[in-house]
Amino acid sequence: MKNKKERANLFDFATKELSQDAFLRWFFESWKDEEIRPIVVDFINTFTKNQDPTKDRPQLQLKLSDIKSIQTFAQVDNIDVSIDLELAQGKRTIVIEDKTTSAEHNQLKAYNDAISNKWKYNSNKEPFKNPEKCVYKVFYKTNRIEDDELSRVKDAGWTPFAIDEINSFFQKYLNKTNSQILNDYIEHISSINADVNKVSEEPISDWNFVNFQTFFRDVIKHKFKRTDKKDYHFETWLYQGKLVSLAFYYHPTNDCLKKNDDEKYPYIAYPLVEFVYRKGSDSLIAYTHVTFHWLSKDAKDKTIHNWNWKWAKCEPHINETEIFMKKMVDALNKNGYKTRNMMTNKRNQTITTKTISIKEINKEELKNIVLEKLENYFKVFESVDREFK
Repeated sequence: MKNKKERANLFDFATKELSQDAFLRWFFESWKDEEIRPIVVDFINTFTKNQDPTKDRPQLQLKLSDIKSIQTFAQVDNIDVSIDLELAQGKRTIVIEDKTTSAEHNQLKAYNDAISNKWKYNSNKEPFKNPEKCVYKVFYKTNRIEDDELSRVKDAGWTPFAIDEINSFFQKYLNKTNSQILNDYIEHISSINADVNKVSEEPISDWNFVNFQTFFRDVIKHKFKRTDKKDYHFETWLYQGKLVSLAFYYHPTNDCLKKNDDEKYPYIAYPLVEFVYRKGSDSLIAYTHVTFHWLSKDAKDKTIHNWNWKWAKCEPHINETEIFMKKMVDALNKNGYKTRNMMTNKRNQTITTKTISIKEINKEELKNIVLEKLENYFKVFESVDREFK
């Protein structure tokens, strides 16, 4: 068991993204505090770097005297945190999309549309809703940012900050103020950073969600190398503080499944193995699904990437997705996996489930079990991919 701290940390209990939103708002709204003000200015100067210079957004380089006022807002056009800065240099806004362990799910482009099309500064209104050239966009995640997620963030023009950079920023201010809230947050960030960057030595039964993510990222993903080419990708996310998902998506190679004019995800079907750990459970559950992908256009003729685990939802290619799902179910049954009724009950998303007990197991044993299951499932995926016509 991990050693109990002498004093409880507020953020050990306030673990959700809304709690981190609240901290960020409190932090910025504390700008008048003489101890915290220099940290706020440093944060602004640090977290506005790497913005798109073509949008007239150079990195801010503020002095303490440059700030006239700061106001924060939650959920302006669904954006987690908006910080309106009244500066000697003029009015600026920082928008923060805040993540703890969940992943960006293509919402940044929607926020861009709101900022570009709806944000026109009106001095009589709050929040400012500054024009885009005065808005700094920050993706703030107190965890690692996976490669696919990082690409989406950068493609949307937001500046990513992951746990290592966030921890590096705050560590220099630990115990430099009398604020217990700030010190608790810094210690909390440091603890997460340690969990993210090192596989836990604790018994698996004592692991938290981040411990499982680190193990799968640094051990399983590293070991599961089937070919020289990239034939899968890994994603992980936390769902409402209740469970952690660790998913391996198989990438097809069959041109008959290549229906999307998209360089990154050209195929319509991506089978996956998803390992799920639920809070307080003594087991991992291995699920198999197929996620279907197709493109469409919105009213402005912009391309929309549609993803769904139900084959019948992929209407532009419904004949192919139905055949693919039937073949997948047949192949899994043939290989001894008990499948669910996927064809007549269109609400089903999960094809098979397998339970892995973690009650009395070590890391080496867990690694071998997970890798064996991945290899066996991917062989089935590969056979369906190869034989699809």
